Amino acid sequence: MAYVIERAGRSGTRYVGIYRAANGKYKSAGTYTSHERAYEVAEEEERHARGFLEETSPSGKATMTIAEFCEQRFLRYHAVSPGTRQEYGYVTKNHIVPYVGHLRISEVNRETFFNLLVNALPAGEASQITVRATRKVLSAMCQMAFDEGYRNNNPIRSIRLKHAPTKPVLVAGHDQWRRLEEAMTYPPARLYARLNVTTWGRRCEMIGFRPCDFDFGQQ
Repeated sequence: MAYVIERAGRSGTRYVGIYRAANGKYKSAGTYTSHERAYEVAEEEERHARGFLEETSPSGKATMTIAEFCEQRFLRYHAVSPGTRQEYGYVTKNHIVPYVGHLRISEVNRETFFNLLVNALPAGEASQITVRATRKVLSAMCQMAFDEGYRNNNPIRSIRLKHAPTKPVLVAGHDQWRRLEEAMTYPPARLYARLNVTTWGRRCEMIGFRPCDFDFGQQ
């Protein structure tokens, strides 16, 4: 049964969700800032673990609809992080089930999915980003259905969509940088900013620099 371990640290109290895996061993479901969230995730992981040992009859696989498959299998047991599962749930609820949820997962063909992605969603004013996110969820769903014997292929693999238009990257000019640097009156902040700009270092690299990483003799 899922439970929570409370840990006190310098930054405050944190909560570790613990769940029982399919092999009977207890594992961590992650560390969270609230007891409720830790228990919720641990319980969800435990349901996911139990799902590995559940089986659906052949007749059940043949007649299960997409809405039922998403609720009973895909959104429960697909091996992704809780955040990704929440995102999948949103896409499924708003862009998949309303259109094709009544169809059987074993019988839906490529043309139906293609029409959903290319015609139905754009007609409903869905953006290209939303359409591509829906394709991603559909592909994961059909792959899981294929792996578990609900269908004999994954038709989403052959559906290609246009890439969403990217926004231009705005880069500060030399004059803008000088104005920004002159506004930094705290010397360490100015040094940090100049080092960051001249080395293109990422934040994790910047905070990890040590004196031995620099050749002060050669500047």
